[in-house]
Amino acid sequence: MVFALAGWLWLSMPFLINPWAVFSGIDTDSIPETTAILMTAMLPVVMLTCLFVLVVCLLFFFAAFSNERKHIAIIHRLTAAQSGLKDEETQK
Repeated sequence: MVFALAGWLWLSMPFLINPWAVFSGIDTDSIPETTAILMTAMLPVVMLTCLFVLVVCLLFFFAAFSNERKHIAIIHRLTAAQSGLKDEETQK
């Protein structure tokens, strides 16, 4: 869905997604005023959204790392218990 949205924006509204089109529009002074106003209004919203998504991703990563640490501790306890049982059986 994200790639479809990016492709649609690239083709239908290149000033909102294509930096090269914006650069050439600035050079040739061909950006319509309504598009410039829209870009000016949307930039802070988009940046805040990107920062929010980044923070959420980092929180998910730390949660996953915490779960991984817990699972590794469980595996170490189980393998230690298994090796202890095997040692007792070999001593008998």
